Amino acid sequence: MKHTTAWISKLCLLLLFGLLLTHPKQSAFYAAAGLTTWYTSIVPVLLPSMIVSGLLIRTRACNLLHPLLAPIFRKLFRLPDAAADAFLVGILCGYPSGAAVTGELLRQNKLTNTQAAHLLQFCNYPSPMFLTGLILSTALKGQVSAPIFLLSVYLSGICTGILTTYIRKCHPENDHPKTEGASPTLCGNTDTFFQKLEASLMTAARTILIVGLYLMLFRIFSGMAMELLPLPPFLLALLTGLLEMTSGIMLLAKQPLSLYAQSILILFLSVFGGISTWLQAVSVMDLPQFPTGHYLTGRLLHSTLAVLLFLLLSRLS
Repeated sequence: MKHTTAWISKLCLLLLFGLLLTHPKQSAFYAAAGLTTWYTSIVPVLLPSMIVSGLLIRTRACNLLHPLLAPIFRKLFRLPDAAADAFLVGILCGYPSGAAVTGELLRQNKLTNTQAAHLLQFCNYPSPMFLTGLILSTALKGQVSAPIFLLSVYLSGICTGILTTYIRKCHPENDHPKTEGASPTLCGNTDTFFQKLEASLMTAARTILIVGLYLMLFRIFSGMAMELLPLPPFLLALLTGLLEMTSGIMLLAKQPLSLYAQSILILFLSVFGGISTWLQAVSVMDLPQFPTGHYLTGRLLHSTLAVLLFLLLSRLS
């Protein structure tokens, strides 16, 4: 499996390099389009929430919610209290922040490898600002119920955590981190407020830059696919969304589909995240071995449950 993945990665890199050489004008155009989308749509929506949420974690302000969340994580997800930090940041900041905090918890021995792999299955979400600002307002033009859409995204994530916990039969008493203690911060407890603010700024800048670079690369890939592959526009939009969700979602919004069909497809892509989001998670976790199987299984289950929940809530409303 590892050798197959490595060969696929090498072939994709060679293909991308060949496209850059043989189609320089188109590559530059799509690179600019990706960076424009990142600068005009992603940065204004995600960067402020990343900075503030990172500061909330570093100042332990999120600890005010631990008395409420800790029993839930122990009983429902069978994870240590510290896992709540990754869950909260994943919801507040969006992709790939949940994976970044999970990697930090693992490096600080607050989680075991097994617990980190389990947490990855349900701590990654599109942020509320991304969903309300870009998806609901721009792509779906404010025609879809925001409460139903948001509830479908976040409640299905909790259901994913519960299902994967009991499917895998997690037993916390047999799987303890090396060190226990209070919920970690991402910098030292003795740092001043301004040091924590600077650390939050640097971490948010690094993460948003990674997001932008992956968006640019996959926008080139998807744009060249649209030009070179003889596929209908709808299938090309789906393929683009599986590669890079933001570009795919905006293309799907332009397809001659019913609002109901558009909502379902855009919801699925928003929760699944695409290959670009997966690679972003790999980058920010910065681990020797990324639990790809657990991550992709969680994304598929989460996105499927989100669609089913959306269908149910839409019928009940």
